[in-house]
Amino acid sequence: MLSDDLLAGAEPAARYVGVSPRAIYHLVESGNLPVRKIGRRLYFLRSELQKAFSPTVAADAAPVIVIADEPFGRVDVMVSPPPAGIGHDADFANHAEAMRYAERLRQATGWTIVDRSSSAPR
Repeated sequence: MLSDDLLAGAEPAARYVGVSPRAIYHLVESGNLPVRKIGRRLYFLRSELQKAFSPTVAADAAPVIVIADEPFGRVDVMVSPPPAGIGHDADFANHAEAMRYAERLRQATGWTIVDRSSSAPR
């Protein structure tokens, strides 16, 4: 039944998949998460969230540091998939600050940096 599959709002969707509401908003804004909008309200289907967040790499694969644009010119650094109990997400005023943070994180962890921002070298 559709009502059993429906989640109303970013917070329930975030709890369902185990990420922050901010990450949900970012994924919606960047077009990387299926959503239905009615007015200002977001609606998600559990089945689509499961598909979007299903592992596509080996379970023991290392997380990736993702740099991406945020609204209003800010730049976000996220770790995907997020390691349990460790918060590395941060946002910055510009790409240079985000890149410095991501590079320090890469040096400390060995994780790969994926730059999806509009400022990324092409």
